[in-house]
Amino acid sequence: MASKKYKYSRYGMYYKINEFLKTIKLLKSGVCLIIGDSLNNKDGKIKNTALIDMLPKQGGIFSPSYPEVDIQNMPYSDNMFDYVLSDQVLEHVEKPWIAIDEVHRVLKVGGLAIFTTCLIHGIHGVPNDYWRFTPNGLRVLFEKFTHIHQADGIGNLRFVIKCLSGQRGIRVLPGTDIEKETLSNDNINFLNIWIIAEK
Repeated sequence: MASKKYKYSRYGMYYKINEFLKTIKLLKSGVCLIIGDSLNNKDGKIKNTALIDMLPKQGGIFSPSYPEVDIQNMPYSDNMFDYVLSDQVLEHVEKPWIAIDEVHRVLKVGGLAIFTTCLIHGIHGVPNDYWRFTPNGLRVLFEKFTHIHQADGIGNLRFVIKCLSGQRGIRVLPGTDIEKETLSNDNINFLNIWIIAEK
């Protein structure tokens, strides 16, 4: 994993998602929709490519900004995308159940939704912060999907405390004690959670 892309607070999550995606045979080149204004630099280029880098070369990438495109009411055709990715955005969506219905609508049959969000995190705007989720909560939101490939989380008490105390941006180098910290999981204190669901 490229440490420049994965800071301390998200390293373990991206690592686990990447390891899981390597095991499933569904991945193919396709059209990808990325939800989240924070993914774009001012020049319009995508700056956080973590989830995209885990997928095969994309046939096209749509990365609209909010509020021009709202995940709760998207201007896209039914069955348009092979992938819908959302990285740490769902907690900012006022009505996530409507958003996930929209994601289901715009995904092709067999397409994958890969969503990350948080369970333990301080309140943060952008512009509002509404929700916290558990893996089981994500399973309920994505219950219309034909298959949940993975719904999981990562974290431990020491890791969460370090992140909440301002150390979330530490750079992680593979093979170090810091990497071990980010991959340690007590299955209780999840900082980040994610779901990989197939339509």
